[in-house]
Amino acid sequence: MTSALRIFALSLAFVSALSFGDAVIEHHVQRGDVSLVYETEGKGDPVVFLAGGPGVTPYSVKPAQDFVSLKHMAVLIHQRGTGKTALPKADSAHINLAAFIDDVDAVRKDLHAEKITLVGHSWGGMLAMAYTGAHPDKVSHLILMDSGGADLSFAAIFSDNINMRLTDEDLALQKQSNEEASKKNPLSALHYLQSILPAYFYRRENAMAFEKTMKVDDYNPALRPLLMGYDVTKSIVNYHGPVDIIQGRQDPIDANTVQLNLKYLPQGHVHWIERAGHIPWLEEPADFQQTISLVLGDKF
Repeated sequence: MTSALRIFALSLAFVSALSFGDAVIEHHVQRGDVSLVYETEGKGDPVVFLAGGPGVTPYSVKPAQDFVSLKHMAVLIHQRGTGKTALPKADSAHINLAAFIDDVDAVRKDLHAEKITLVGHSWGGMLAMAYTGAHPDKVSHLILMDSGGADLSFAAIFSDNINMRLTDEDLALQKQSNEEASKKNPLSALHYLQSILPAYFYRRENAMAFEKTMKVDDYNPALRPLLMGYDVTKSIVNYHGPVDIIQGRQDPIDANTVQLNLKYLPQGHVHWIERAGHIPWLEEPADFQQTISLVLGDKF
């Protein structure tokens, strides 16, 4: 993996403050030798959430899921290798885009849903586009939250936007993480994420508060190969249903990436969250809740 893609993969992989609902039901779907876990919360039509990374804990989008569950059945997939879905082996047979797409479809079938509303954050948005391109007739509504692009042409600018925001202290921690990686220290990935975390927030103090919630097992770097060769530009154009893009105005995944996705999803509507970075439900929760309620057709 090139250094740019390594930065891209790791820099998408961070976690959110965990917020557990009171009525969460855990489900298991057997996918070969992988027991795929997903959780449902609330009642009604299924709104399926895909978290970022690749390799980040599914609970990174838990606050958004909790809010949506007030009016819908909010479904949280533990992508293979994350959360409660363990991988028997971290090899190409278990870690490939086709398998992740099939996992999403297995959840849809287990829900007995002809179609689903699919919500993807960051890498989860890229996986959502991959699934939607493969199964355009199974998605009733595609919602991209601070998503990566339909291909990797945005990755270099994204990495530049991260690096320009880092302080000397951040860079020192990044250097430390590289040294730890050479020694196979399991803390390396966590320290790298902490070193780039401030670049994702509109306010640095929000990043510092967020950092206190992070744990070593919230990220699985073994899933980074999913980004290699990622390109769904030929398949996503087959989807003609509704698309909404929710984007923090100060997200390092910037307006260029939004325009890239609109090139292939011209029916999309963009909703900007002002004074917010990559996780708008944490920085501007009221604006985010109002926006996703509007997108889902709910009264706020």
